[in-house]
Amino acid sequence: MITHRLFGRGYPIVFACLIGAVTSTATATHAQGIAQLGGWVYIDRNNDGHLAFSDEANPEFVIGDVSISLFSKTNNVETLVTSMLTDPYGRYFFNNLNPGTYVLRETQPIEFVDGIDTLGHLISLNSQPIPPTASAGTVGPDSFLNIVLTANVLGDFYNFGERGLKAGYASKRYLFASAPPLNTATPEPASALLALTAIGGLLSWRSSRRR
Repeated sequence: MITHRLFGRGYPIVFACLIGAVTSTATATHAQGIAQLGGWVYIDRNNDGHLAFSDEANPEFVIGDVSISLFSKTNNVETLVTSMLTDPYGRYFFNNLNPGTYVLRETQPIEFVDGIDTLGHLISLNSQPIPPTASAGTVGPDSFLNIVLTANVLGDFYNFGERGLKAGYASKRYLFASAPPLNTATPEPASALLALTAIGGLLSWRSSRRR
């Protein structure tokens, strides 16, 4: 089991990664009056919509280099704020957001079968009650809609689940090699190797053709 300690997310987090578990402790300061929004993209091996972290049984694997776009919404009009790629641990995080209504949209990675997307929840960043005007939003196709963030509120665990690799993207060479080092200089496109750490898991993903 390999563990890593990361910094810069705002509160303690534990999540699964490459070959084993990763522990992340966040220490970033939060600007008062500002909101935040984040989540993960991961392999939902048992298709239950739950991201299993390293302190749970059968922790999930995560996917890097997936594009997540953040939109602000006013009068039913969506305006792109910014887009980012998930980091090597499947994490995306939008900081320094003004209070308002937001939409998250994932660009479905072509090599993965789409899975269950799980609505996140709101967390107070200043130990005060979350205002009733705030809302966790709703789930749409590869999206989370109408998330209403107020000042000093973090919306987190807006997780995009993938069912596994499509059959056409499962290479025979993965069956005879372990996953690459975490900080490899030549990562696979879309960090697909993050999910390929066991032959049994790969075979099950190849057989899961949901679309």
